Order: sequence, then C-alpha cells, then structure tokens
Amino acid sequence: MLSQLSIRTSLEIRSSLFRSNLPYTIRRCQFSNSALCCNKPKIPVKAHPKLPAVGLYKAKDPKLANGPKLSYPQRMVIFHAGTRRTVFLGALKVFTIMSFGLIALYVVPRHYYAEDQPYWVPGAVLIASVIPLVSVAYITSPFVAHIKLVLPQTARINQEAFKNYLSTIPKDTLLEIYTLSFVGAPRRAIIKTGDLYPAYERFGLVNYARDTTFLNSLRPWWTGKVKRTFGVHQGQRFPNDPGVWKDVAAAISNQSKKI
Repeated sequence: MLSQLSIRTSLEIRSSLFRSNLPYTIRRCQFSNSALCCNKPKIPVKAHPKLPAVGLYKAKDPKLANGPKLSYPQRMVIFHAGTRRTVFLGALKVFTIMSFGLIALYVVPRHYYAEDQPYWVPGAVLIASVIPLVSVAYITSPFVAHIKLVLPQTARINQEAFKNYLSTIPKDTLLEIYTLSFVGAPRRAIIKTGDLYPAYERFGLVNYARDTTFLNSLRPWWTGKVKRTFGVHQGQRFPNDPGVWKDVAAAISNQSKKI
C-alpha cells in the first residue's frame, strides 16, 4: 500500500509540474493558434536590389579616376616656425606648470608650518612661483607653430594654376593656424584671410589679429574665448614652394586695407 501511494503521489507531482495553471479553454485556444501558425504557407521573400555604396565606401567614378592628376595637396604647409623652437616652448610651458604645482603643494606648506619663518614667506614664495607661469603663458600665447593653406581643386592642378591662385587670393580662403595651448598642446584655428589684419601688440609678439566679438558671444563662458592674436615670425623655408606665405601675407594686408 505504501509503495502504491508513493508511486501515485510522484505521478501527481510530475503531472502538476508539466501542467499549466491556465484554464482549459485558454490552453485550447493557444494550441489551436500555434497549429494555425505552423500550417501557414511560407511566402517567398523577394531579394532586395543591390544599392550603390554611399559615403566612405562609395565606388570610384571612372570619370574622376581618369581626370587630371593634382600636383598639390588640399592642405599645404606654408609656414613652420621650426621643430626645435616649438618643442622648446611646449616643454617650457609644461615645466612652469609642474614647478608651480610642486611649489604650491610642497614648498609653501613647509614654510607655512615652520615656526622660525615669518608670516609673509609662504605668500612671497607662492607669488614667486606664479610669476614665471604667467609670464611664459603671456609670451608664448600668440606663438604660431605652423600654418596650412586650404587650396581649392582648381589651384591644385599644376604650378601655373597655383601661381594664378596666389596672385588673386580671395577673402574666403581658409587658413589652419596651429598655436600652443596653455599646457603646450596644439590648438587649431580655422580662419578666413579676410578676417585677419596686421597688428602690433605685446611688444611686437603679435603681428596678426582678428575680431572675435561675435564668436565669443556665441560661446558659453566656461569654454573660454576664441583665439584672437597670432604671432607669425621668421620660420623655415620651403624650397619647393618659396614665397607662398609672403603672397598670403600680402593678400591679408591688402584685404584689410579695403575694409
């Protein structure tokens, strides 16, 4: 008797595990719907036509491939201040920042908590560490590392077309001017030649500037101001394209006089 009861209870437990709690009518509807879905005829899916590639994977146009070969790049370096000078000024910026942090975090507290030091020594040491930081940032801020001229496709065909373009540079010609940020990192400014004008500021360190009043009004205060002053001084010469920067500088001065 006990064995029969145990077998019956085990069978009831197994049946209850695999039995759904839903009513019989709902379970019957579910079974009928699944059967109908399985018996539906399969509709063949039509293959989509192959679309032409767009963007970066666009196929090359044979007309453009057989076109004239361009002799000049789209962005041409027309001025370079020199690698040694640029590296030296960037390292000088980093050195002044690190020295200020070391003095402010280590030297000043030692003077402040020293019993035999006057009360004015910590402040004097802190001010002495700020002076090199501010002076280096002020002097090297307008320094231009290199300049790139953005050329249109018509001026890149051959040397004659390039010279004709330099003789009549339009006001909307773009220049990519690279300077050094406060921490010595490269900072790029894309400017039209018509927006620049010759200037004399910071004892001759600045020789080009632009009006940034409208651009600064569009930027929030925490992003900082737009780069306004630039210092383009004697740099490296390019034997392949000599005098390109001189032509661009002459165009900037002529365009500023017409305004």
